[in-house]
Amino acid sequence: MMETMKTNSFREAWNEACLQCGLSAVSLDTAARIMAVLHVESGCTTAVTHSPKLRADLKYIQRRFGIEGGGHPDHAFVRRFSHYVHEIEAHQRQSKGRTALTRAEQAWPEWARQLYMDHYNVNLTPVFV
Repeated sequence: MMETMKTNSFREAWNEACLQCGLSAVSLDTAARIMAVLHVESGCTTAVTHSPKLRADLKYIQRRFGIEGGGHPDHAFVRRFSHYVHEIEAHQRQSKGRTALTRAEQAWPEWARQLYMDHYNVNLTPVFV
């Protein structure tokens, strides 16, 4: 198994225990932000590949908020997710071509870059901007 594809078994166990006990391992707001970034980035495959903790959290988010195959999504989650998708897209439109900003700053709001760095040690890159 490649080094980058190892699992984060502690995080997976923690997330599973939280699911079973009805506790929140990842808040609805944070989950919506994580998924909005992945959606806008069309999968963020590099981030997912290089972060076992992110993969564990994605699995948790899918189960907790009903967004895994055939599930019924949590309506509050969908509203927050949509809000953040629109926020990212608006940020990209407003920032495009602003030479005072780095390409990463043009592509992602500060909260998105900070979230992925602080939680997953992943630098979001401006792949599609």
